[in-house]
Amino acid sequence: MENYLITTLGGTVESITKSFEGLKYKNIIIITTEEQKPLIEKIKSIIDEKEINLINKIIKDPDDPTYTFTVVDEEIKKILKNNIQVENIFINYTGGTKSMAAGIVLAAVLNCIKNYIYVGGKRDEFGRVITGFETIMNFKLAGIMIERYKILIKVLFNNYDFLAVQTIIRELETKHNIKKEVDAYINFVFDLSDIYIEWDKMQYEIANEKISKIKIQENLKKELPADFEQKLNNNKKALGIINKSKFFQILDKFASAQRNYEKGYYYLAAEMLYSLTEFIADYILEKDFNINKSDVDSKRAIELAKGKIDENYFSTLRSKVNNKIQMPLYHSFDLLNIFGNEIGKYFIENKEIQRVIKLRNDSVHNNKPITEKQLNEFLLEIKKLLNLFCKKYSEDKEKELENLIKVYEFVKI
Repeated sequence: MENYLITTLGGTVESITKSFEGLKYKNIIIITTEEQKPLIEKIKSIIDEKEINLINKIIKDPDDPTYTFTVVDEEIKKILKNNIQVENIFINYTGGTKSMAAGIVLAAVLNCIKNYIYVGGKRDEFGRVITGFETIMNFKLAGIMIERYKILIKVLFNNYDFLAVQTIIRELETKHNIKKEVDAYINFVFDLSDIYIEWDKMQYEIANEKISKIKIQENLKKELPADFEQKLNNNKKALGIINKSKFFQILDKFASAQRNYEKGYYYLAAEMLYSLTEFIADYILEKDFNINKSDVDSKRAIELAKGKIDENYFSTLRSKVNNKIQMPLYHSFDLLNIFGNEIGKYFIENKEIQRVIKLRNDSVHNNKPITEKQLNEFLLEIKKLLNLFCKKYSEDKEKELENLIKVYEFVKI
């Protein structure tokens, strides 16, 4: 694969010609000013133009890094479009002004270039490198790459895009040959993402096993929020109890709906809200009345209803496949209302909650998308229902939803 050298040129050619040592370039792109163009002829006299393609790019202002950045960015993108690998692009930022150096390095870093050259050495009384005493210094700038990626990783993680976090971290290795183990923070966040990927899939046992093994190294604490450890411990507590009862799963579904709302995934948030509403009815039917809504004992239900219903109530609810009586969401709450349950009564008498439930049904059955405003209304109505449910049925000493939900809120980094 042919090598490319992109270099700035100042008042001498040595900063460029010296960088030829040890490497062969098929293409050299020189960034310079109109004043320094005569030096290009001197470089041409040194190189073999039959072997090397020399391209000269003139910038208007050497003191404005924008000019250098724009030219270099365009040239790098052209090269990469020709399927040249970043490993074959070298950046020499020795010559020219400091602004030119800033522009060329910034453009290179943003395009994930790995190889950087600086020609230094013994200097004279004016700070200039003395000809014949030059030293070539090669840099990989792995640290800069890692810091750049950390910014992106933090944004993605805090937006709950955990798969994207892992993709970006793997890119560090595939594009820059930087293994995640090199940086403790990167390695930690990768493992942390693993936990929340499983949790989002409701693979609670797997997530619980992974979170029990996670350790915060002392040197990481300064890179994490002050309340990180406390919130991680809250999450450990949540995963430890979530499989023990449908009550805790209801809380987790609400937290999941809130996360999807934050991400703008309104359809998924609506599905979670609908599901937890079903879970609330199921929970009360089983706990208070020993009724399985997927296989209702009609005789028991009629007895509990004390004459308010008969077998005709269930006539349309019996499955043609297995002959079992299966209660959809509305009928589950209606039955609770008939039994005299206050949660059932609240649902049946609350027209707003039924209206927002219909928004979800329209999105599923009539292909009508849910807007942010509609989802916000849905969230608020279900929150009222859930708050009422928690006050009566909480399996924790805490009864307030706002406090109960905290342990299910994912950490931020």
